[in-house]
Amino acid sequence: EYAKLSREYADNLDVLTKDFGKSWYQLMTRDMGPRSRCLGDNLPELQAWESKLPNPRTSELPNYIPVRSSIQDAIDTDPTNVAAFASLAFACSRTFRQTDYRGGCNGARIRFPPESEWSDNLRVDTNGALDALEPIKQAHPDVSYADLIVLAGHTAIEHSSGLKMNFCGGRVDDDSGDASIGLEPMKYNTTGYGNVLYTFQNQGLSMEEGVALFATPCNGENTEISNQYYVDLLAGNEDSKLLGCFEHESALLEGDLKPIVENFAENNENFLAAYAEAWNYIVTSDLFEGPQNNACEGVSDPTLEGETASGAPASGSATMWSMSFTIVGMVSTVAAIAV
Repeated sequence: EYAKLSREYADNLDVLTKDFGKSWYQLMTRDMGPRSRCLGDNLPELQAWESKLPNPRTSELPNYIPVRSSIQDAIDTDPTNVAAFASLAFACSRTFRQTDYRGGCNGARIRFPPESEWSDNLRVDTNGALDALEPIKQAHPDVSYADLIVLAGHTAIEHSSGLKMNFCGGRVDDDSGDASIGLEPMKYNTTGYGNVLYTFQNQGLSMEEGVALFATPCNGENTEISNQYYVDLLAGNEDSKLLGCFEHESALLEGDLKPIVENFAENNENFLAAYAEAWNYIVTSDLFEGPQNNACEGVSDPTLEGETASGAPASGSATMWSMSFTIVGMVSTVAAIAV
């Protein structure tokens, strides 16, 4: 096959030029995320490996207030849905990687293999949580599965913690799980502590944010989010219903992570502040607007009666999101020009 291609390229410069351009474009931009993060219009046709989802928040948003009301009814009827909805939204979102801007809950690919078959997701029964949301989806067909999953988690977190957080909608649904191939939770060839640190780094989380998200409930009996998780963790409480949701949990008692656990155990306000920051980041990190911005920056879509919208309703924000995006934006310019 290689000899055949070599002869074809030797005989046809046009074919070589076209294939080289596609290969170079992929080499230079595969770690860029969706092409909306590229600068300029000098781009080839959409490649097979690129995201085919439309940009977030570019179409009219649904009314999230009745959707949230239905979610709250499901929680009031069955309190175990607190853990079900929170763990589903977290599992859907934590596939995001800042290393190549892949993953995240936009697309709601957790409904399909391979995500629906990952052992981590089977352990917290994400498929069961999706089943619980299906009647709500049928009652509100204008909301995407991706928005429904995140709003359900948002509602569960606020209900169980007393937090008040902004909600940013505008996600869309994928029609398969193919884009999640290769995004399964990594098992690094290192200690549990090293695995935890590498995961935080790849997701773009600070250590405080990453440690805070370990308190996301997955057990149906856990209907409250508080610093009790860290109290039980430090005490080694084997009977705690709060522990055991995530692999490498014991690593939180090592190295630079243990002082964070101790701080959270002593101060619930510190924990809740870190949790809100971490949750907002992980559920919106994949909603890009250009090479440098996040479409949810400064946005709050109403989910309760009496709330008013803030931020841009359909096209996001123009503020800087991350310094790393500036560097990648420069790379995208080079890649676009090279092609």
